[in-house]
Amino acid sequence: MKKNFLSFGILAVLLSVVSCSDKDDAASQRVHSAHSDEKTFTNFVSGSTETDRLQSRVPTDFAATGFYALPNTVLKIKVELVSGTQLPVLIIGTYSRYRDQNEGNAQEVKLNAGENIVENITYGGLLYIRMGGKSFSNKAKVNFISGHKKAPYYKLGETTETNWDEQLTTFADAPDVILESERTMMVMSRAHALEYRLEDQGEILKKADEIINWEDDISGLDGSLPVHERSVLKHLMTETDKEDPYMFATNYRTAYNFKDGCEFPFTKKLYSKDGWGPWHEIGHMHQQTWTWSGLGEVTVNIYSLMVQRKLGFPSRLKTEKNWEKNMDVYFAKTVRDFNTDSDLGPFGRLCMFQQLWLVYGDTYFHKLHKITREEKPAFADSDAKMRYWMLTTCKITGNDLTAFYKKWGLPAPAAVFDEIKSMNLPIPIVEPSTMRE
Repeated sequence: MKKNFLSFGILAVLLSVVSCSDKDDAASQRVHSAHSDEKTFTNFVSGSTETDRLQSRVPTDFAATGFYALPNTVLKIKVELVSGTQLPVLIIGTYSRYRDQNEGNAQEVKLNAGENIVENITYGGLLYIRMGGKSFSNKAKVNFISGHKKAPYYKLGETTETNWDEQLTTFADAPDVILESERTMMVMSRAHALEYRLEDQGEILKKADEIINWEDDISGLDGSLPVHERSVLKHLMTETDKEDPYMFATNYRTAYNFKDGCEFPFTKKLYSKDGWGPWHEIGHMHQQTWTWSGLGEVTVNIYSLMVQRKLGFPSRLKTEKNWEKNMDVYFAKTVRDFNTDSDLGPFGRLCMFQQLWLVYGDTYFHKLHKITREEKPAFADSDAKMRYWMLTTCKITGNDLTAFYKKWGLPAPAAVFDEIKSMNLPIPIVEPSTMRE
């Protein structure tokens, strides 16, 4: 479902199949034609450009190669700049894959035109290429000459389940594997890949793409304007050997604990009733800048609930009785503070946003995300974020939501309510605070 959007750059990783110069065995050549040593990379939009456009976290702005390097290896790489001036950056290692690897950061090496000798590889890992820049005419050929090794590499639409099984056997020395689709890159240990080898890898990748697309949908990324185009950048989902936290999201990736977190993103549990964890982490990548203090683990679940609905499962707020356990208990109090009340918890606070969805539907969230992207608001502090959300929500719903905000105990100063009053909007026909599932 990804489109090519010239306004923000196009990611095109064209893998040129050539005869291998080394004497790989027949199985290796048969199962992994995507492992050509020479690859052409066309410039694609940088993560910082996309985070500015989307007003959300930095997405994955690098492309997989299907190779890895061991620690202390010397890589020989030849670069030919086909057009433009932007030269590629080699990324060594997967962000957050290993806790001892530069605090979860990958090693980056700027490549030059001509032959490059890359030394001082401290940790090793899978290899990637980043070619983000302001000009989208840049193109470079990258030829991996020596020092690199092949990793199991599943490409949706190219690799069969039989091919994948053979790769796991053939490339037995690779510590990690990578699976890739239109919207997703998945990285896990070979040990976990072997554990999950009977899973339908293609179906899992397709579902991961659907989940990302659904979260894009609720974010109003409908292509109505260039600023509302879906990103051409992928989402990296990686195993991590960090024992804590269980799962997390940060710039460039979402990560899943090696002990008991990997089965949820990398098996059919991803699209079962138990898939909330990955939906939630991908949701973090969609959260926008208006998210004020204390809502990091709240508004993220706007996106999780969207996925839950699309997969046909009942709302978690209903099945876990958050309306009764959290919201009703909170509403019974004479003094309420939405931001600090300990009885609400993240799911009680989520009820407020879900009530707006119950009254105004998906359209409310579409408009909220769109106007944030268009206005790119600058915030002095968390209170300014809350004020922006309150005023913007009134604007896009066309209603004076003063009663709703006061019911929920939003601790905004009187000046904010004066601003709402000056908008001269009608009160809603259905008071959102009365809604529940």
